[in-house]
Amino acid sequence: MAAIPDDLLDFYQNDLGPAQKLALAGASVATPKLLPGKYLVQFTGLGANTAWLRAGPHGPTPVVAVADVPSTPFVAASPPIEIDVRRGHNDQFAAIMSAGTGTMFLTPRSRVPKAG
Repeated sequence: MAAIPDDLLDFYQNDLGPAQKLALAGASVATPKLLPGKYLVQFTGLGANTAWLRAGPHGPTPVVAVADVPSTPFVAASPPIEIDVRRGHNDQFAAIMSAGTGTMFLTPRSRVPKAG
């Protein structure tokens, strides 16, 4: 029986693509426009500090995170999360640290093209 693309969907959704790394500090840092799909979001090196994440539509003005709501807080013990990115809705992320520095990693998890 020949496989059709929908039969392979679960396989491709669990595949990790190339990650993006953003160095975080006391100023908001925004990602470039993200392609639609599922992303794994991880924070490292936070220590006792808090990282704040905000998602929004990519546009002429970048999305800005603030160290308070409406951004979402993450601490060192926070587990990685998955976010579904949709074009024109939440295709840009921004993050900021409440104090200190940290790193945010964004890894695509769906529809990753295979090499040869």
